[in-house]
Amino acid sequence: MKLSKGAVHLSRIGSWLLQHAYVDCDHRISNSVLVSGVGRSGTTWLCNMINAENKMRVLFEPFRPDKVPLVGHFAWRQYLRPEETAREYLDPARRILSGKLRNPWVDRYNRCLFPHGRVIKDIRTNLMLGWIANHFPELRMVVIMRHPCAVAESKLRLGWDSKLDLMIEQEQLKKDYLGPYMHAIAGVSGLFEEHVCNWCIEYAVAFHQLKGFHYHLVRYEDLCASPIKAMAGLYAKLGLNDNRQLIEQVHRPSATAFTKNTIFRGAERLNDWRTRIDPVQVKRAREIMRLFGMESYYPD
Repeated sequence: MKLSKGAVHLSRIGSWLLQHAYVDCDHRISNSVLVSGVGRSGTTWLCNMINAENKMRVLFEPFRPDKVPLVGHFAWRQYLRPEETAREYLDPARRILSGKLRNPWVDRYNRCLFPHGRVIKDIRTNLMLGWIANHFPELRMVVIMRHPCAVAESKLRLGWDSKLDLMIEQEQLKKDYLGPYMHAIAGVSGLFEEHVCNWCIEYAVAFHQLKGFHYHLVRYEDLCASPIKAMAGLYAKLGLNDNRQLIEQVHRPSATAFTKNTIFRGAERLNDWRTRIDPVQVKRAREIMRLFGMESYYPD
């Protein structure tokens, strides 16, 4: 049914109010949940399920430097050592995690006028999760992981560049982690392998930095196979109510799903990528994972 011009106008006003006129008064970082993971791993979908009752404010990718002036000096995938104390990084992060930041890009998917807490979704925090955990221990952190071949295939279909060069040009990252792998990184060929390499670097660094810190790891595949069970466990760990509206939420595509064919299809969805990737590429992906010591996360 086609809406009248008046109805469309009212709808736009309502969307504007939800995105800009919300009242976020409780700035305790303990009221925030950070959802981190590589792009196309299900971060937005998981964010939606955590906030299925729409009682939390949604902050969308606040660490994206080309969209948020507050972090304009951050690298595209900023690496930070856990002990880093520079105010140029700490102050923006504190403003974001406490909900004091207001920004059209960040607030684009917020639909709660009077929120109780915040859920922060970002795909650019993986190389500084240890730093975030060290300086903001009260923050609840969730890391989502998806098979690297599925991630790479999805990025290829969307025409995403890997920007691998922007990651490995960070001198501290090379010194702390990438030095022994630079020869392997130089040997990757084509966008598919670059995306797999990105996946390995981001998760390897994240898991190494997060040793000794408290966070929750969620596998995209577990969410697809048994969403109610997976989310019930996560709700408990995050101190949130077990939300039965999740049953409806899991059948709803995320805001960044991009395609029409994204409605939840359980096990079928898990293996879609296998029909679109050459076995030679899968073999090469496993070789790259093995080089970074990441093959145990997806041995099949």
